Amino acid sequence: MSNWTALVLLATVTFGQTRAMAFDEKSSTAVLLGPFFFGPQSRVSISGDFSSIAYTAGEKGSSTLYLNGKPIRTGEISGFSLSPTGKLAYVARKGNQSFANIDGKAFGPYEAIDTTRMTGPSSTDTGFFSSKDGKRNAFLAQKNGKWWPVIDGTESHMGYDTCQLSGFSQEEDRLGYVGLSDSSAIPVVEDIGGPAFRPQGGNDLRMFLSKNGQHYICIAERPDGNRMLVLDGRSQTQTFYKISGVMIAPDNIRVASLVALDSKHEAVFLDQEQLGGVFDKIVTGPVFSPDGKHVAFAGMTGNGYALVVDGRAKQLATGHEIVEIAFSPRGRLFYLDFSQEAPGPGGRAYRIVSAAEETKSEPYRQIYGVAFEPQTDDMLLYTGERFQNPNIRAAQGSSGHLVFRGKDDLCEEASYPLFSPDGKHVIVAMRSQDGWSMFLDHQPIPGFHVMVPSCLANWWVTGGGCSAAALTKSTTFMFYATKMGQLYKVEWPF
Repeated sequence: MSNWTALVLLATVTFGQTRAMAFDEKSSTAVLLGPFFFGPQSRVSISGDFSSIAYTAGEKGSSTLYLNGKPIRTGEISGFSLSPTGKLAYVARKGNQSFANIDGKAFGPYEAIDTTRMTGPSSTDTGFFSSKDGKRNAFLAQKNGKWWPVIDGTESHMGYDTCQLSGFSQEEDRLGYVGLSDSSAIPVVEDIGGPAFRPQGGNDLRMFLSKNGQHYICIAERPDGNRMLVLDGRSQTQTFYKISGVMIAPDNIRVASLVALDSKHEAVFLDQEQLGGVFDKIVTGPVFSPDGKHVAFAGMTGNGYALVVDGRAKQLATGHEIVEIAFSPRGRLFYLDFSQEAPGPGGRAYRIVSAAEETKSEPYRQIYGVAFEPQTDDMLLYTGERFQNPNIRAAQGSSGHLVFRGKDDLCEEASYPLFSPDGKHVIVAMRSQDGWSMFLDHQPIPGFHVMVPSCLANWWVTGGGCSAAALTKSTTFMFYATKMGQLYKVEWPF
């Protein structure tokens, strides 16, 4: 790399008296991390606590990995991520060998390191899992033709033909995985193995961990071809044609399962009880409310779509479909409604509907995502154009809108929003033809191009998606940005 990569600077810049867009720039600070270069193959990862930023710069096959503006390694970087507390993990290849490095400690060489199966809020394309406190980590490595879980720097006692990590539980940081050897699946939680079973379809190695990590569920296949749940190593007596998904309630006890009764009919079971009848297809769900007291899903039959809450089905009007459902942080159920409101192409309309009150948002040509302000359930919508104004997108040259509390901002792409503790302010990064900018209450923060994590995606699911900012205090927030070829860590007041 050129000599400028060694010119890593550290300085604190306090903005002067200039004011723009009514912002108090005088009380804003920016820490200069170093020079910045970004290319078409670059990727970005920001830690969950926003203490660190990592990115790659260069061409495919040879790039430089940077941590907080400092070059860490140059070569073939297969993947990298930051733990929630800012510890860097990456995979590098040299010839036919793969090496892992976690917080400065090297592991390997290995024949390969799995960088395809695991993703998370702080991940890019890497196969690393990290506990919430950043103290534990895990990845899969291939040696002598077998796949070995490497947990907290130590290889497991055996390798497998193939293996899948479930990740760490939300509480207590317990790790689970399922390894396959000679067609038998072996579930393991915290290095304690359970009874072997034949996995669904011969290769379904998913493990569903409870929130506290004390319980796990896998999906097994009987000799007659029917499928059943394996709960903490005990095969359940109830069998199904197929089991598509499992969700364990926040209370760590109840289990909701999406199953196929035969090749044409699906249903949802809560433990042993079937909810809401039989459907041609379960279109979304099941999902639990935040307190775990309610479970909801949507199903479709020849009569149309129905929303099922705690076993009680409510039929939608003819011509309306349910695309997604989600509980807000306060426990209110919403669903994304689709209808064909006008003839011909482009006549479709999407709305967000409150299931209990039956209140509806304005209709839009598309709704890409929704986020709820935690205290009020006010919705921030990432949408296409309003249904009433079909030409606004073409006229403005923009592919989307961000709508919140009656105001509409044009944008091509948006990060998941961040709300102030008092619920009065919203911070979101939006992309236009000029790049990414940070917006506070619909006003752009001037002078910076915002760094956004590569995990930006469709963020319909409540609490999902990647934010490009984080709270630092009750009155300030921070983000990473570039300005004049330099990388900054910026703190800004509400």
